[in-house]
Amino acid sequence: MELRQVTADFAVADQITPADLAELKTRGFTTLICNRPDHEAADQPTAAQLAESARLMGFDWHWIPISSGNFTEEAIVQFQQALATATRTLAFCRSGTRSITLWSLSQAKHTPPATLLQLGRQAGYDLQGSEARLQGIYQHHKKGNL
Repeated sequence: MELRQVTADFAVADQITPADLAELKTRGFTTLICNRPDHEAADQPTAAQLAESARLMGFDWHWIPISSGNFTEEAIVQFQQALATATRTLAFCRSGTRSITLWSLSQAKHTPPATLLQLGRQAGYDLQGSEARLQGIYQHHKKGNL
């Protein structure tokens, strides 16, 4: 598991396993968001397997699978809702890219795109491909349309 801190209360990682949960608990994470669809890889645990283990250890669990870069409005809203009640959150997928992209889209209503791009860079991710969409969300909300 390669954990990358984005903000004080939010981090992303590549695929986690049930064996990683104790370390995540020790690091203070309380909420896990899985952005990986089941069966992308043969050795990948299913979301249900991870959810059961995570809930037994006291984590809040959310499964918001993203495939083929398809960041729907529904997924963005679900991510926002998951973060609304979370304290320390880890979102994960195969590499962390889908998770940080979905996070940035969920934050774009109130955070300038340049800030989101910078946070992505600091965590080791290039979010330039999402810049136009981030800008659109931010500008639309800034005008009071959302």
